[in-house]
Amino acid sequence: MERLKKLKCVFTLWSDSDVDVLCSRSQDTEQDTESNTPQTNAIYPFIENLDGESLKKICKQYQYPISIVYEKRYVDKLYRDIYYHYYSEMHFDVSRQCQRLALFRLPETRGHRPYTEADFIYGTESANEKRNLAELDENFIGVIVVRPPFVQVPTNDVKHTMSRTLLSVKHGHSKDDKILSAQYRIAIYGHTYTVSAFPFSNQHGDALKCAETCIWEMLEYYGTRYSNYRTVLPSDIYKKISTTASQRFLPSIGLNINESSYLLQSFGFETKLYLRELFDNVDANVESVRHYKEPGKIKCRTAVPYFHRIFHYCVESGFPLYCVLDTPTENNSPRHSVLTIGYVEINTNQLSTGEIEKSVFKWADLFFLDLADISYTYIVNDDNQVPYFHEDFDSFSSQSEQKNHRLNAFVVPLPRHVYLDADMAASYMDTLLYNYCDLLSIAINELELGNSQSNPIVIRYFLTTVKNFKEQRITDAVICGQDKDNEEEIIFYSNLDYSHFIWVAEFSTVELYNEDNYIFGELVLDATASSSTAHASVIAIRIGPNAAYRLQDESSMAIFDQSQTAKSGRITGMRVIYHRFCTHAS
Repeated sequence: MERLKKLKCVFTLWSDSDVDVLCSRSQDTEQDTESNTPQTNAIYPFIENLDGESLKKICKQYQYPISIVYEKRYVDKLYRDIYYHYYSEMHFDVSRQCQRLALFRLPETRGHRPYTEADFIYGTESANEKRNLAELDENFIGVIVVRPPFVQVPTNDVKHTMSRTLLSVKHGHSKDDKILSAQYRIAIYGHTYTVSAFPFSNQHGDALKCAETCIWEMLEYYGTRYSNYRTVLPSDIYKKISTTASQRFLPSIGLNINESSYLLQSFGFETKLYLRELFDNVDANVESVRHYKEPGKIKCRTAVPYFHRIFHYCVESGFPLYCVLDTPTENNSPRHSVLTIGYVEINTNQLSTGEIEKSVFKWADLFFLDLADISYTYIVNDDNQVPYFHEDFDSFSSQSEQKNHRLNAFVVPLPRHVYLDADMAASYMDTLLYNYCDLLSIAINELELGNSQSNPIVIRYFLTTVKNFKEQRITDAVICGQDKDNEEEIIFYSNLDYSHFIWVAEFSTVELYNEDNYIFGELVLDATASSSTAHASVIAIRIGPNAAYRLQDESSMAIFDQSQTAKSGRITGMRVIYHRFCTHAS
């Protein structure tokens, strides 16, 4: 029985010094170490191969104290696949065992009473006859798998040994952190916990470089969240790339961006590759009406390149982006790959009038502000750091050992049948909004919203599915309505035929957006349309209480006729303002 008890234990970390205790002894020491933490006097196990510095960063992010369920021998499918396809063929012995740490927040209501093994087995409310684990469910952070390092090093030099790691996006993050996530079920002491997380792993120098790690993370996310994709293991990646590789794949030397894009294609995505040099060497803004150099128009500030805007539209749309970084000052610097999995939403309340005014542009007599122009901070999975790292655009990975920070290119894993690319969709939406400036001006005056350099029209572009779009729009109309107040709006969104994927341009004002994320209109394009269709891809437009639309067998002129006149087919009597669409809803 004593031997079994040593395979799993529960302890609580109160500070960084307790983490140091976990990593402080030589690998041949058999005795556990007593902590000097006054609250507990706990006995801590020695956790071999633990990257203590990374664990400290994670504990600070989720806030001490943190209780941990430690499993000494854990079979990790990610590392075990690497082991059997690589390490098992070596002469010297390489361990196939991993360890797992399950993390739980210690709520303030418990004071200095740490969780014990009995809490996980019997529940935290011993008076109940049933096993009550609700408190533990609520405070579950996630799991970290610790694998053997790919090179044996002294204990105090161990770095980047996290294998399949799943940490909550709900705990330890600001409400402004918009992070992609899927639901994962994890069994601990015979109870199944659920965590919303985006998968993470450190790169494994022999078998998984940064590129392969990013591809594994992306497919692990998609395969868990969506039924039409599947999760993969490293051996699946090896088999795919070996069919086109001109040399052996193991030990890994990494992948270039074309090979990575090919791999994603072979696993079911329709990838779109964006190269910075195409935007730097060619005036990519020519087709966008906001950049015409006509008298009386204000140009966007040059500090926000068009490349950045397209990148932001894709992140806003809820795609994990495969990003390739380099150092612009060093021509031969090695490139590095990371995944961008979210962004920090800008609160326009916190922007000064000067910050808003220097970012506006002007169409006709109206001032506009693109949210992409003021969005700089993104959430990144970098295999040389900890999960969910915050990085500013073109300062990616600047704190890691790689020192690569400029975004050189990115790959968007589009679903099948999305043919209208982000750059063309943005150009068309710009053109359409420019053409509708007279109607926008009338609506602003009638609604008394106002328009100035300090209170411009805020625009936001994104791609989504019609299922999510209709669900949120109809739910918002039902919740905000009384009796049949919003019947026209509900019928409009329920009955109108949209394509399966749509591009949406929402518009608001700074004051409305600050109030409660309100908007006063939207423009919807068919994302399955050809990139050469221009404004013919428009499906519907809503400005204030009025909406115009076209059916599948109607020409694009139908919607323009409806919007300009109150002829048959135009929808009226809808709400003047309504809530914006949430692109990162779980």
